[in-house]
Amino acid sequence: MGRGRGALSWQAWLAIVVALVVLVPAVTIEGFRHPLTVFVLIRAFALLGMLGVGQSLVMAAGGIDLSLGSTFGISAMIMAWLHHLGYGFEVTLFAGLGAGSAIGLINGLLVTKLRFMPFIATFAMLAIIRAGAYLIHYVPLEMIMLSVRGTAWTYLASGHSPLWLPPCFLIVIGLAVGVWWLLSRTRFGLWAYATGGNLNAARAAGVPVDGIRILTYVVAGLLAAVAGMLNAGALEGVRPYFGAGMELMSLAAVIIGGTSLTGGSASILGTMLAVMLFTLADRGIAIIGLAPHSQEIALGLIVLSALVVTRLVPAGAVSKRRLIR
Repeated sequence: MGRGRGALSWQAWLAIVVALVVLVPAVTIEGFRHPLTVFVLIRAFALLGMLGVGQSLVMAAGGIDLSLGSTFGISAMIMAWLHHLGYGFEVTLFAGLGAGSAIGLINGLLVTKLRFMPFIATFAMLAIIRAGAYLIHYVPLEMIMLSVRGTAWTYLASGHSPLWLPPCFLIVIGLAVGVWWLLSRTRFGLWAYATGGNLNAARAAGVPVDGIRILTYVVAGLLAAVAGMLNAGALEGVRPYFGAGMELMSLAAVIIGGTSLTGGSASILGTMLAVMLFTLADRGIAIIGLAPHSQEIALGLIVLSALVVTRLVPAGAVSKRRLIR
């Protein structure tokens, strides 16, 4: 019971920070409550949320993925390029998912079979994939931009569902619930937490640690690919630098959300709250009209303040969410 109360108390503190970031700009910034602003904010939350969910899964098993932003970008480039060649939604979907899962598989193999440190392996993949995106970009840019317009990806990112919400928001909520269930209600979740908590002990206990870690990287790559293709649909075009920095944003959101950097714990709800904090702060700062460097400083201060506030909660209130049967 104590664990449950502690986790709830910590999540409540983070929720308070998010509520303050909602309230202050809503009251003080003209236009923050405009329906279009809210719609764009929800869409941004959905895209970053997909990366956050994938990063949470990887970190629960003791890994880290710095290639998510590059995977986000190159999947969008592949989708746009195939549209330019005349292929439809199904082909672009499977091509993008294939690229994301292949990148995740390579990451997993580098970490498990070649014993590379996750930070080094995924950082190297970040550089390689980003270079690949620039190579694909040699296709005439205007033709790629036109090929993304009016597609199913545009609807999924910017269309209106019966609840007025963009479909991508419903997608990320479904993915978040699915990963939460996977971690908290299945044997896979037990094994993932055991792998992240103590790799050698988990291996000695018969946990298939290599398979678990590889699968988490593959799923994270898939989610990053979906987010990238949806982003291309939302903007009706692509650039080779799309996704740059999003791997760090997702990592920061996961850590602020309560997932341990050393593995063995995860909080999907905390991650989603932290992603909401990021998108609210970023949008509010953009509306104010600060210079780009000032926007980055302000966003950094807000994130740092959130981290400080959540760490002021008594130590017993932040508990590792391990699956105990």
